[in-house]
Amino acid sequence: MANELNIQLDPFSSTGLILIARVHAKDGTEQTGSPVTCSEVASALYTGDFALASISDDAYSVRFETNTPDELYGTGKLFVRNGEEVTQEGFFNSTIDEVTTDTASRNASKADVTGLSTFDPSTDPVANVTLVGTCTTNTDQRGTDGANTIAPDNAGITANGNAIAALNDISAADVDTELTNNHGSGSWQSAAGTINANVISVDGDTVSSADDFKANVSGLSTFDASSETVTTDTASREASKADLSDVGTRDNQSIINENVKKSSKLIPASGNLPDS
Repeated sequence: MANELNIQLDPFSSTGLILIARVHAKDGTEQTGSPVTCSEVASALYTGDFALASISDDAYSVRFETNTPDELYGTGKLFVRNGEEVTQEGFFNSTIDEVTTDTASRNASKADVTGLSTFDPSTDPVANVTLVGTCTTNTDQRGTDGANTIAPDNAGITANGNAIAALNDISAADVDTELTNNHGSGSWQSAAGTINANVISVDGDTVSSADDFKANVSGLSTFDASSETVTTDTASREASKADLSDVGTRDNQSIINENVKKSSKLIPASGNLPDS
């Protein structure tokens, strides 16, 4: 490496100097190879070579001075990483280098979390909601599938239920009492479940037995078609004969039969039509 140590001085007052560069670690220890005599390569621009392979990675301080007389002309920094000179930006290695800050800077860099919630859903209870600023109607809410959308509405259904509840809960004993007290005398039904005689009056007639409820079928026919014979008279038989007045005569039948024989390609008929 070369020209690791450089300084630009005032070209009007600091030319022709025998300038020496001394390299020091952070603890003030002067490094091996120091001091280095710098050469003036341009007007008041001094440079010197410093061996970097033998020193550790660090940020070193450099003093530029003269011996006769002893006078300090300036200072600088030398950043060494892996045996090479690097810039200050390239010197810092975030994976191994530590950043030391003071208390004030650390407090200043803290995030303000005073307004954040400390609610822990696993252990903290949720208080009742006492006020809702805005209520938005959901367009996808459920719970109305199959709901009644026609009359009667819920109010009507409630009214009907009340009306039904107000109806008499009549029992068989109530019916027996009503029939006994207002529609005859005595019990209208026996213990066996049959109607007792002389307890029901229909249009002034007393129903005395179950037979009184039967229909009168005395005028209906008793004919049995599977075993009985139907007898007719001459007039009805004559009236039921078929009318054959338009049936052709035998001569006409002979003509028809002859023509059928001539025109048929099948086996011709050989007989005449039978007499009527």
